[in-house]
Amino acid sequence: SLLRSIPHVGSGQKERLQPIRGVVPDPYSKIKGCPFHPRCNQAMRGLCDVKVPGLSTVGKSHTVRCFLHSDVVEEETYDL
Repeated sequence: SLLRSIPHVGSGQKERLQPIRGVVPDPYSKIKGCPFHPRCNQAMRGLCDVKVPGLSTVGKSHTVRCFLHSDVVEEETYDL
């Protein structure tokens, strides 16, 4: 969702971006779990709202912090 919501170099001006649902959280409030879980349509209750995912490599030079792209959930996560 996040990647589809930003413009890409070389894309036409008429390309529609996908909006991210919800409200941007207060930058001063502490969100438990993944900071994107309140706005993520694939968030997993009991996981994303409790733990922060570790870094996972996707492709040659791209890393993400997302349980959907993690092979080992428990070893790569940490509690807040």
